[in-house]
Amino acid sequence: ISASSSSSSNIVKVSEIGMAFGREYYTVLSREPSRLHLFYAKNSTLLHADEGDLDTPISVGSEAIQSAVNKNSFLGSRFIIGSIDCHPSQNGGILVNVLGQIQKRGQSGSTRHFMQTFFLAEQPSGYFILNDNMRFLERPEIVSPAPVSITSASAAAAAAAPALAEPVTPAASVV
Repeated sequence: ISASSSSSSNIVKVSEIGMAFGREYYTVLSREPSRLHLFYAKNSTLLHADEGDLDTPISVGSEAIQSAVNKNSFLGSRFIIGSIDCHPSQNGGILVNVLGQIQKRGQSGSTRHFMQTFFLAEQPSGYFILNDNMRFLERPEIVSPAPVSITSASAAAAAAAPALAEPVTPAASVV
């Protein structure tokens, strides 16, 4: 499959739009979350929940979305974005997937990893968020395995084990 120059330039445009959207969205979410509803429309949906939480309802419409955002108290949060992936989608829309971390105000040293997916729907004046799904990920601490000590018994067992065979080099074929 080969991409034409017009489709590759469209992907560049989509990436630029998605990156600009990400910068603006997380800035507003951190500094002025009370204005976040301006990114959404009356038919937009939002789900912000912990990984595995199946009970959080989907908020529909900018008013319900603003209420859900207010409950999460993002004001003053610090967002660290690891990656933003953007794809052109249906009817001129853009699919945006974000991986990052959030450090809420007053919780220094405590960060939560998240994954957020947006569908930006095209409108005459640009784009609006049609769908927003954010999951806070459970990231268990990585525990290093305990060091293994070699006792004289295990060293003797290792010495008694059969040696590994040398690799076999294929013989030259006779033509």
